[in-house]
Amino acid sequence: MHRRNLLLAPILFVVALIVRYRVVLSVVISLLLPLVMMFIQGRTGESGVGGAVALGFFGRIQKAISVVFDASSSIFQEYVALVHTKQENMALREENERLLGEALKAKQVLVENEQLRKLLGLKEKRKDLVLVPAKVIGAEISPFFAVVRVVVKTEGENIEAGMPVIAHTGLVGRIVRASSGLADVMLLTDKKSKVSVEVLGKGILGVAIGTGKPDTQKVKIQVSQAEPPLEAGATIITSGHDRVFPRGIEVGYVVQPENRRIAGPFVEYDVVLAANIAGTDTLLVVTKQGD
Repeated sequence: MHRRNLLLAPILFVVALIVRYRVVLSVVISLLLPLVMMFIQGRTGESGVGGAVALGFFGRIQKAISVVFDASSSIFQEYVALVHTKQENMALREENERLLGEALKAKQVLVENEQLRKLLGLKEKRKDLVLVPAKVIGAEISPFFAVVRVVVKTEGENIEAGMPVIAHTGLVGRIVRASSGLADVMLLTDKKSKVSVEVLGKGILGVAIGTGKPDTQKVKIQVSQAEPPLEAGATIITSGHDRVFPRGIEVGYVVQPENRRIAGPFVEYDVVLAANIAGTDTLLVVTKQGD
């Protein structure tokens, strides 16, 4: 491509010169051709038929030169138009990319504002809890552990291991390490995660256990075999019996109860989590619970 451009450059330069000075060249040639014809006739002494032939010959040359000038002008104009079109397309592409970037930023701001509004609503609703905002800055998700790292705006509150972490949609997990405003939060999907839960409106108690499969956004709950079967969509909330998580925080919803399993004295159900950490940027740390 570079070599072709090098070969094309001098040709375009010559064409540009012809187009730019085509009027002058046309006038010069128009003046020179009759002089040349008169000179030839004077040397040969031809007139009559011979002069007519010479006149026709030089006339055709003039027409050919005119055609060349017109063609050169047309080619050059088309080339210039093509260059301008390419430049305009590049400018339009850059403008589209800029507008798309601004639209994406605006959408992100709207999502963050909506999350903050819902978190503020949760703080108003749960006045029995002291809630401190935390910003998600990283995650380590694998079959062996599921942890997100957050920056906590302490507001004078001490952040300690064991403190629950929630989103506006439900329970996220609990802090396992904290230092200098940073905290690691073990998610509910972690295999080491256990939460005391109950079935909303049924009074059925159980335990939510991490599956080690964070990509599924599911945990399993174990309830006594003596309890009646759970229905699809049954809401699972924290019971508060473990004295770690406050009562009444949504954990998730029972899915496909027909696939329940026997695990010793318990029956296991699959529960899809209410809070999807993948779409959440801001969380709340429960630093203090009411009596």
